[in-house]
Amino acid sequence: MPSLRDMAVELVESYFPTEGYLRHGQIGFDHICKDYTGGGTTCGFLPFWIWWHMGCRDAKLINRYEPDTGCTYKDGANMSRMHAHNAFVHLDSSKANNVAFLNSTIFPRRGDAIMIKGQGDSEHVFVVLDEGSWETATAGTWRIAETGQKNQGVEAGHIADHSVEYKGGKWMIGKRWMLGWLDLDKVRFDKPPVAEDRLADYSEATAAKSLIQRVKGIWRVKTTAGTVWYYMFLKGFRVFWALGQQPKLIQNGGYWIPQNDQVTIYWDDGGVESMWPSSDKAASGNADNQFDWNAVKVSMDGTIMHSFHNSSGIGMGAAV
Repeated sequence: MPSLRDMAVELVESYFPTEGYLRHGQIGFDHICKDYTGGGTTCGFLPFWIWWHMGCRDAKLINRYEPDTGCTYKDGANMSRMHAHNAFVHLDSSKANNVAFLNSTIFPRRGDAIMIKGQGDSEHVFVVLDEGSWETATAGTWRIAETGQKNQGVEAGHIADHSVEYKGGKWMIGKRWMLGWLDLDKVRFDKPPVAEDRLADYSEATAAKSLIQRVKGIWRVKTTAGTVWYYMFLKGFRVFWALGQQPKLIQNGGYWIPQNDQVTIYWDDGGVESMWPSSDKAASGNADNQFDWNAVKVSMDGTIMHSFHNSSGIGMGAAV
């Protein structure tokens, strides 16, 4: 089994192209940065997505809304969550850490997130994918992954190289200096919930905005035998379901992938379903090629969809 650090690198490489950019409008990017509301840039969303995907459920760290966990999203809190966490290795306020970094006693390793700062409020964060190639003890280059870039006029991310050099008492990356890094060894990770990440296969694909908008929301599903349950499709291609008689309790989560006029649902426990929306409020589907169902959209109420915490919420059937 790969180490956590190997997992972080493999995850990034499975979503990002080897060359060029992953952009807003592509399934992978919009999943990684799903909580982005348009303010600032998307740089802070990448590390939280990686760590959540790997099994971190530390609500004091992960700034990402995942309704089957205790993790919530707060706008503008990406940097502060990271910088204030006890896993953050401070260079900005610790002379001892600077000396240890100079002596190579401590250093960022693959999967760690480095935070840098420039003049004013110019902060940025990226994830290192290796331990660096060092020309001298004070100058080297990391292979990194980062979002918060611009490509074709939209938010984007890529795999690139960043050079660092110790100058004037600071570790400089371009015109910005390192504040420190978040050390994965100091973060608690539980077992990742995903049986197989099928979304990565479609990371660079795009989907019609009309289909995405048509699918998002809460659907009441019913089989020909009369069995009822609910599906909650969130932005960022996450989906959750609840029993008809227990609409306040999430049973399982997964991913939904839009393709042409069809949606494929890959559940975290390995189940697969197909859905064919016929309008903004009606759809048919099939579960694991075993039985058919029909669905009616009952709500797009954000209050309901963002009420879930540790799998419990207002209830998917509240709007029925």
